[in-house]
Amino acid sequence: MGTAGDTGGQPESWNVSLPLSRVPSQCRSNIYPATSSSRHADPPLAADTADTWNRRPVPVVARLCEIGVAFGWWWLRSQLHKDERRAAADMRKVLVDLGPAFVKIGQALSSRPDVLPPAYLAELELLQDRIPPFSDADALQVIEAELGLPWGAVFSSLSASPVAAASLGQVYKGTLASNGAEVAVKVQRPGVVEAIGRDTFILRNLAAVARKQLKFNTDLPALVDEWAASLFKELDYRREAANATRFAQLFAFMPEVVVPTMYSQLTTPRVLVMQWIEGERLRSASSQAPGAAGLAGVAGSSSSSSSSGSRVLAAADAARVAEDLRLVEIGVRCSLEQMLEEGFYHADPHPGNLLKTKDGRLAYLDFGMMGEVEPAVRQGLIRATLHLVNREYERLAEDFVTLGLLPPGTDTSDVLPALTGVFQAALAGGVSNLSFGTLSADLGRTMYRFSFRLPPYYTLLVRSLSVLEGIALASDPGYKVLGAAYPWVSRRLLTQDSPELHATLNNLLYDKSGQLLGSFLPGLSGLTGQQQQQQQRVSGRGSEAAAAGGPLALVLSPEGRYIRGILEDELAKGLDAAWRLAVDDSLAAASQQLEGVEIKLRWMA
Repeated sequence: MGTAGDTGGQPESWNVSLPLSRVPSQCRSNIYPATSSSRHADPPLAADTADTWNRRPVPVVARLCEIGVAFGWWWLRSQLHKDERRAAADMRKVLVDLGPAFVKIGQALSSRPDVLPPAYLAELELLQDRIPPFSDADALQVIEAELGLPWGAVFSSLSASPVAAASLGQVYKGTLASNGAEVAVKVQRPGVVEAIGRDTFILRNLAAVARKQLKFNTDLPALVDEWAASLFKELDYRREAANATRFAQLFAFMPEVVVPTMYSQLTTPRVLVMQWIEGERLRSASSQAPGAAGLAGVAGSSSSSSSSGSRVLAAADAARVAEDLRLVEIGVRCSLEQMLEEGFYHADPHPGNLLKTKDGRLAYLDFGMMGEVEPAVRQGLIRATLHLVNREYERLAEDFVTLGLLPPGTDTSDVLPALTGVFQAALAGGVSNLSFGTLSADLGRTMYRFSFRLPPYYTLLVRSLSVLEGIALASDPGYKVLGAAYPWVSRRLLTQDSPELHATLNNLLYDKSGQLLGSFLPGLSGLTGQQQQQQQRVSGRGSEAAAAGGPLALVLSPEGRYIRGILEDELAKGLDAAWRLAVDDSLAAASQQLEGVEIKLRWMA
């Protein structure tokens, strides 16, 4: 979905009639065969797929050879021509030819500027919505088979070609015959279930061999299983529609976030109909060369005119970057709300799934890959973040047990020095310069050394945050998602009604003797000052905006009951101490006066 400028040159919507012209055969991958399927059949489970391919060794071995030859040929060519851009383009072609599972891997890497050089990022970004499409005639056949009606009975118009093509399906722009609403019609690729099942089966076995031969502590097959399970969930568009509806309900309090309306009555496992949203991809909005046409228009003008035009273009470029950063801030805030407040988050926020709408809002697309975080884990993540920022590494090691990264009963004394080294290096430049990508990479090496285990939620959570930081880096090379997240996490600690988080807050506020730490109030002032800057760009839920008014507004807000109670107790203690001191001083003065009178009486006697 998006404007015509984001469709890779695809035409606008118009009325069509069967048959449609087919896409040239060289643009179609040979692993996407058209297969017949019963209407509304459920996608197979990953376990069922493994059983199926265990009984079919010949195609598995053939496919393994195909994968090996493809990457081997790519490596040989890259070594011969020594051209990074050409190698990156060849890599993209290899991933496309190998099919949806490998395209998904490329999509995940396309938003990681800390992992791949710019040439590879630019090429892999094309995998987000510019995959070679499959036949339009096959797409219409899927639509009619799934809906049980001729396509013309449902849609009064349908674009002659897909406006976007991705790894699992492609999107057409249409108009509903019933009410004239513009919709996006997402159609699943024929044969994609079989292709993903085979490739994830192969990748899992390769992961098992790698773990055994290379002595990896990490359970690589389990990671592949988790990733494969999320892929298979994406293959049922009914689940995606339900996810989108739930997401829209949970985050309706954020007016800056847009979620397309789902037409559930027209959605099947292989066809999804949703509201059409006009917009442009977030990444391309900041990475394109704005005003190129304007530069051409002033060619031949006087140098002063060129200079003036350049200043105008520079100002326009700066405005676009500022707008993108505002949307990134919204995305960070929304992601934190997803992961730590609701526990239901978008696990695939690559730039192709995020649009900047014409009215300046952030639109989320593609809800096939979603993650869930249990309440105990959410609170553990908040505690871990605070312990990290406050450099309480011993408590942070305990948090790792709570989060399931270390087994219960683990002696953290051996792990603590290594963790301390990682976190001290990460915090060397301060909280605002804390890079999530660097921290997760360094932490991963430590996890390998000390046999950490990775719980199911970890992979998707880290991937989601890493991709989000990667998107932000496209607009601001100095952006750090953890630095932006800390004020939000701290405020949640101050306002959330949770006994566990109250205990964490008490540990932060009081020393071992029970005395209130003097650095607390200045820290609160700094925290709310950061939030005030963020709130100028992002609106909030309930009294969230109250935090922008400063420490007093936060303390007096309805959500500040607990911290207000602490301050009232401390004030009462102070008043009580002051009253006792005043009484003691008065009694001491009276005692001195009585002693003086007694001495005077004795002298007179």
